[in-house]
Amino acid sequence: MIQWPLLERVPVFDFLKVLTASTSCDRLFNGRNSGFTIYSCLCSSIDEGGNSIPLLTVALQVMANLFHLTVPRTILLNHIDTTLRAIYHGSKYRIKMVQQAHSACIQNLIIASGERLRKWSQKIVGFVHCAMSALCGLGTDESWVGGVTLRYCCSLETLISLDVTAVGYVRESGVLKCIRDAVPPLVNHSVDVALARLSQVVN
Repeated sequence: MIQWPLLERVPVFDFLKVLTASTSCDRLFNGRNSGFTIYSCLCSSIDEGGNSIPLLTVALQVMANLFHLTVPRTILLNHIDTTLRAIYHGSKYRIKMVQQAHSACIQNLIIASGERLRKWSQKIVGFVHCAMSALCGLGTDESWVGGVTLRYCCSLETLISLDVTAVGYVRESGVLKCIRDAVPPLVNHSVDVALARLSQVVN
């Protein structure tokens, strides 16, 4: 089913999203190719999906879940260039479901990377900067922006705790300004607290 025509894969990935929410799904990735076919199809669907928001959203949701599973996590990190390219696609959209899935991918990637994180810290900061730049100007009426921004703030703080060199990337990128522009002070208390903590770490 994962080889169905591109836009027909949405229900397939939706089913996979439910399956991959459970650690028992690791069994899907056992066998000769250790589930690489699923991973490859997921990434190619994101790359080739064009502007299909439903496809992009559900594919990123599946990818976010895969970081919780042992075998898939190894595949994601061993093919990091392909993984990063797929995740990057989600950073450019000002759409709730896409940004929620994208921010979950960023968060889970940071947590899963461990000592290898230093190799791609700069790219991760760039993805967050791109996402926050896209969210600027949406206005405070979009209540979901605060939740997504909070996750990005926490992800950057975790990134710095695991790779101290990321401080420079965060400082140079201007991402903190983008966060302030997207969620102005006093609009969301949780974001204010997280941003203050992150700013203290960076400065």
